[in-house]
Amino acid sequence: MGCAFCFAKCIRHRASLDAEGQGRDSNPGERLSADKFRHRPPCYHYITLAVFLFFSKLIKNSYLKMPILNLQAHLTHMKVSLPFIAELLLSILIIALLLNFAGAERVASLLLNIRAEWLAAGIASILLLHVVMTWRIMVVLRELGYPAHFWQTFRSHMAGMIISDFTPARSGYFAAAFSISAGGKVKFGDAACSVLAPQLMDFFLKMFAGIVALLFLAQSGFFDSNAVPYIVAGVLVISGFIFAGMLALFWKPFAKTFSFISALPFGKKILDTVQQMQSASGAAIKTAPQLFALLLAAWLFRALFWYFMSIALSLSISFPVHPIIFFAFLQPLALMLDFMPTPTLAGAGITEAGVAALLVLFGAQLQAAVAFALLLRFISIAINSIGVFEALRTIESYGGKITGKAEDAKK
Repeated sequence: MGCAFCFAKCIRHRASLDAEGQGRDSNPGERLSADKFRHRPPCYHYITLAVFLFFSKLIKNSYLKMPILNLQAHLTHMKVSLPFIAELLLSILIIALLLNFAGAERVASLLLNIRAEWLAAGIASILLLHVVMTWRIMVVLRELGYPAHFWQTFRSHMAGMIISDFTPARSGYFAAAFSISAGGKVKFGDAACSVLAPQLMDFFLKMFAGIVALLFLAQSGFFDSNAVPYIVAGVLVISGFIFAGMLALFWKPFAKTFSFISALPFGKKILDTVQQMQSASGAAIKTAPQLFALLLAAWLFRALFWYFMSIALSLSISFPVHPIIFFAFLQPLALMLDFMPTPTLAGAGITEAGVAALLVLFGAQLQAAVAFALLLRFISIAINSIGVFEALRTIESYGGKITGKAEDAKK
């Protein structure tokens, strides 16, 4: 009801502006800066208030009251490896080359002149996305008999999200399972199932949408024939990962078939975790209808996030469907780039270049397309930073245990 009320207010506000603009010259150069705020739609204020109340609730629940002064103590437990540094530098290099190709000054100008009301709407959409993703974890945990609480689960989910922003193929999201089980009240296998099962279903849905989008692009002649083998290879690689995850979660003979893994470091622990997840996978099957509905809701909020960001940057595309539908099928293609096993941090740089190239194919200006792709990355990381302290606590808690076990194994 609140969304409908805000939408109606926006329509009435736009009608009033159109009526006001009739019969007079509206030269943008002659407008005062204060008029920019006066002409913002009323929904901007409601959205801003909603975002403010959301973060106020986080503070009230002691989420953002964590000791910031202990940040240095947390960081001392983290070891930055050479592969991480190499992936970081490669991501920065690709983004720098992309900015140089598009024109860094023009891209920066577009980002600095972003429309704040639509930026707020986009932030609200991505927050709702994370609420839905938290809810789907809670659905599985409650089916398993755990009294899952929203703020605790939300904190763990955001910890996984911020770690996934700095790991190849976003594999760090699995850290959410470590965070959920850190207190000892939830078995790790059950926590892993609650995180992995909905995520695999999400991958399967997005993969289907991405393949439909790729087939349309290929049929329309958007791809060069030389690029088709690489695209097919990428799809097969990602599909292989999804299929392997499905087998590990739902196929009972998996542990026996891959028993040779136990000879590897941590192999026995991995097989034990797989068996625990399989014993809990029945909860995911029972709650599949609820999870599917939540997956569709998350897909919608992600598409809305992209749509609002495009309006914020005045990005225009030429496609015979509503932009929300266009972005709903474009973002699975970006997801494929994010989860490709490339030597970058969550596909940083490669994803932005791919998204910008696709938008240019559909009539967007290059600078606006690059600004749009970078904005998606920056906003996502900024929102995911909500989970940074929980992520540090999880790394500190499990890092010591893993390091100790590794040293014992060497002895």
